[in-house]
Amino acid sequence: MKIENESQRVLIIGGGRGGSAFIELFANETLCHVVGLVDTDPNAPAFKLAEKLNIPVFCNVEDTINACKPCSVFNLTQDESVSELAAKMIGVSSVIGGLEAKLIWQMVTRLKDAGDELKKLAHYDAVTNLPNRVLFFERLKNGIAQAKRYDQKLAVLFLDLDGFKSVNDKLGHTAGDTLLKEVATRLLKVVREVDTVARFGGDEFAFVLNNVKNKGNIALVANKILTSLSDPFIINSEICVISGSIGVSIFPDNHVDTDSLVNQADKAMYAVKNSGKNNYHIFEKSMSYK
Repeated sequence: MKIENESQRVLIIGGGRGGSAFIELFANETLCHVVGLVDTDPNAPAFKLAEKLNIPVFCNVEDTINACKPCSVFNLTQDESVSELAAKMIGVSSVIGGLEAKLIWQMVTRLKDAGDELKKLAHYDAVTNLPNRVLFFERLKNGIAQAKRYDQKLAVLFLDLDGFKSVNDKLGHTAGDTLLKEVATRLLKVVREVDTVARFGGDEFAFVLNNVKNKGNIALVANKILTSLSDPFIINSEICVISGSIGVSIFPDNHVDTDSLVNQADKAMYAVKNSGKNNYHIFEKSMSYK
C-alpha cells in the first residue's frame, strides 16, 4: 500500500469485529483517514460506530469504491472475489486482502485489546474494579458541567471504612482485598447507574450523586450505604464487622470546583470520625480537622 505525505484514504470492507477495531484504532490517526465502511449486512456491528464518527457506511462494494476512491482498500471478509472486484476498479496495489488482511486484522485487534487494557488500568482500581480517583475526578468534572447546564445539584460523598485496619492486620492483606471487593459489590447496589462509586485508595471510597433534589435524597443514599455495611462480612470463614463514616459536600451549596468539593466532603467525614463514627455529616463551614 502506497503511503502518501497526506492522510492515507482507507476504505474498510467488513463490518464485524475487525472493522470495529480498525475504526477505533484509526479514528484519530492523522496519517490514516477512514473514508468509508461497507458490509452487506446493514446491522453489522461496526456500522453504529462508523455512523457515530461520521464515517459513511454502504452495503454495496462497487458503489462504495466509486464513492470513496481514490483510496486503499482493506478487505476483511476473506472473500477473494471482493478483492478481485476492488483490484479491477482501483488497481491491485491499492487492495489488501486474503492472508495479508487477516494478519493485519489480527495485529490491529490485538493493539485495540491492548489499548483497552491500558485504558482500564489507567482508570479503574485493580482490586475492586471500581473507577479510581483519576476517573472519579473526570466523572465529577462532567457531573458539575451537567449540573451547571441544567441548574441541578450534585453531591460528593467521601466514605472511610471503620474497622477495616483491624481486619487487615488480623487476617492479612489478601483477606483485606477480599473485604474491599465485597464492600464494592454492596456499594454498587446502593447507587443509580448515573452515579459513580470510586475507590480513592486504602479503605476510602468516593461517590458522585448526580441531580440530587435536596438533602433528603442525599440522606437516603447515605443511610443506605451505612445499612449495606452493617451486615457482617464472612471472609475466610471469619466474621468481620465494619461500618462507615461518610462526609458530604453539595454543589453548588458548599463549593463549585472539584478539589474543594472533595476536600469539604473529607472534612465532613473526619467530623463523623471525631463524633463516634458510623454516621454521615454534610459539610459546614465550622468543620475542621482535629
